[in-house]
Amino acid sequence: QAIRSFLETDPRPAIYFDAESKLDPTWALRNGLDIDRLAIFRGYDENMNRFGQETMLKMITMAVSQDLCGLIVIDSLAAMAPQQVGIGDKGDPEYGKVVMGVRARNFGDFFAVIPSQLFARKITLLIINQLRDSLNPYGESFVEPGGRAKNYGYSINVRLSRPAYIIDTETKESIGITFNGKVRKNSTA
Repeated sequence: QAIRSFLETDPRPAIYFDAESKLDPTWALRNGLDIDRLAIFRGYDENMNRFGQETMLKMITMAVSQDLCGLIVIDSLAAMAPQQVGIGDKGDPEYGKVVMGVRARNFGDFFAVIPSQLFARKITLLIINQLRDSLNPYGESFVEPGGRAKNYGYSINVRLSRPAYIIDTETKESIGITFNGKVRKNSTA
């Protein structure tokens, strides 16, 4: 809905970074999305080699610096794994620590630079993230992947939850989903 609204009101194209490789263009067309004005980048190249987080963040930075679009959607931050994930031995006790540090450092560098560039060029960056169970027995029971730096880069942070499906009373099939939203940060108000 957000992409469709943008494409209807702004002459600039939109870019969709599909790190999860889940966007179905047929579904998007059926829901009124102008595919001709939406550039879709999957999480892999034509040879099915996975892009690392570093590559995708460089592509986003380049798109912003060259003013190629008016809206960038990242789906999802949690799926953007560093290139090191595909290299090395998972049995190595240092393996997870290295990947964890690299992911947070990459996002830290990205979110330190990108907000001012987005503001200067009037580009909207819409980031989809997921919640993970927290291992911490104190505080919130869920965490958002990507480290702490992303929270400083966000202008608005809304947490959506899906409480129920909308069921057609005649066919008993799901025809939609209801969402609850909670604004966690709004520095634009």
